[in-house]
Amino acid sequence: MRELWRQYEHVIAPLEPWLGWVFAASVGMSVLGLVMVPVVAIAIPEDYFVRPIRPVPVTSEHPAWRWMMYIVRNSVASLLIGLGLVLILLPGNGLLLILVA
Repeated sequence: MRELWRQYEHVIAPLEPWLGWVFAASVGMSVLGLVMVPVVAIAIPEDYFVRPIRPVPVTSEHPAWRWMMYIVRNSVASLLIGLGLVLILLPGNGLLLILVA
């Protein structure tokens, strides 16, 4: 184990002044996540997930533009949900990111 530490000591040494701030930010974000997830979950209307699908409003936008925005929006949401699932296993705000998506 000491041999492993010696291999990476030159990488970690310049970062030592920042370790306190990184630790504080990590703890702060974890606490913020623990507070915000219930707040956001409570703010969701009771029928949010069982509402009938809203009809797409008739607009003057070109259908190709609507499809492109639909694909981009769902791709970003899928990416955020995937990141949230990964972040659940890592320290941080994984649950909050899933709710944002």
